[in-house]
Amino acid sequence: MPVDLNEALEHHRRGRLDRAAQGYAAALAEDPDNPEALHLLGLVALQRGDPGRAAAMIGRAVAVRPTEATYHANLAEAYWALGDFDRVLACCRTALRLEPKSPRVHCNLGSTLMARGAVDAALGHFQEAVRLDPAFAAARNNLGNALRLKGEPLAALDQFRAAVRLDPASAEARNNLGALLLELGQPEEALEHGQEAVRLRPDSAMARVKLGNILYVLGRLDEAADCFRAAIRFQPNLAAAHANLGGVLEELGDLEQAVASLRAALRHDPRHAGALARLATRLRGRLPEADRAAIEDLLSGPGLPPEQRGPLLFGLAQAVDARGQFDRAAELTRQANALQRAQLQQRGLDYDPEAHHRFVDRLLAAFSPEFFTRLHGAGLETERPVFVVGMPRSGTTLVEQVLASHPRSSPPASCHWCGRPSRRSPPRPARTPPGHPWTASRTSTGKRSCTWLAATSMRSRPWTTRRTGSWTRCRRIPSTWDSSP
Repeated sequence: MPVDLNEALEHHRRGRLDRAAQGYAAALAEDPDNPEALHLLGLVALQRGDPGRAAAMIGRAVAVRPTEATYHANLAEAYWALGDFDRVLACCRTALRLEPKSPRVHCNLGSTLMARGAVDAALGHFQEAVRLDPAFAAARNNLGNALRLKGEPLAALDQFRAAVRLDPASAEARNNLGALLLELGQPEEALEHGQEAVRLRPDSAMARVKLGNILYVLGRLDEAADCFRAAIRFQPNLAAAHANLGGVLEELGDLEQAVASLRAALRHDPRHAGALARLATRLRGRLPEADRAAIEDLLSGPGLPPEQRGPLLFGLAQAVDARGQFDRAAELTRQANALQRAQLQQRGLDYDPEAHHRFVDRLLAAFSPEFFTRLHGAGLETERPVFVVGMPRSGTTLVEQVLASHPRSSPPASCHWCGRPSRRSPPRPARTPPGHPWTASRTSTGKRSCTWLAATSMRSRPWTTRRTGSWTRCRRIPSTWDSSP
């Protein structure tokens, strides 16, 4: 009596791989050329992390029944795990010829083409997969990745949102959505997806890195550093985690450890653009020749993404400027600025003079003489903190740069201040008498800041801020003032 594969299939569906494999092996003992048993035993091997055996078993199934599209599609999966992309392409194309309306095969072929750098061809297959199955979350996620590479972030955002809606448990889709929201200047919403991705995949080093990036932009530097350190524990050779930790440590003023982290990133990936760019910006004229040559080599090569090319150009400009090569520094900066503006335009964040005028008008209205009159007496009596605050183009940048040039002064982390309305304190009334909750909340924030500064000054040098755009940033007091009059 022939062996019935149904019982083995049921074990397979329930994740009992050993019992399933026994059933498939029994079928093969009876008929060594049973294509379905060969195919299914190959899938068990793939699930167990043995792609070589999987390719051998499924390849035998294909030899017996070459017209079965599913066999070719799963053989492609085995070759993908082996890194043999030429065979992956061949298998996917054969499967697609046998079953041209398969969303899964279109999606897999698109993924393979993306891995080979053929983004335009991949885009078409992802679009076809979504057309054939609009509820295919993985295809929408991959389509979002392709659109993002094509410079269409808003279209990509729609696809990532759809992927998360269709499959809320997809950590990959959550990561991609969070990363793109961060690029588009929406870190608060990005945080939700970054945290959920880590909850879904607590052992994923990249999920921790992406969450750390979001926390960094939000000014939550200690938490960001914890994320990057956790990523390093999970994957010690992950260069991105070391590089990003270096960036946070630099913001926190631990410059020696920052450089050490950047060097660790380069040990794992000598061509890591982010680490090289940060080193060039930090070391300037002291940048070693080997690092400068690595940057030049990256910039001269093809295929460097704009988000990596821009920081490298800015960093190299700092290095050559410090060596007196002013004309070249100016040209590098011009190229970097052009790239940055193009990226902002793609994200819908291009400079709008009228919008900026309206923003400045709102600041003028919010911080009027009457405003400061109402605040009279609401300050905190202390000689410790000094904040340089002013309107755009009023000279605050020059003042903070003069302060920052002092040998006992170091640049700190900065947080958005004037440009972000408060969401964590009571609304400000027209008049603020002493003891009013609004005034008390500001005084409490000031006390916490002074306590932190007092503790910090015992182990490090005084702080100033020297970051671009620092006229709307201030140390350790995020989101405490309303931006409306």
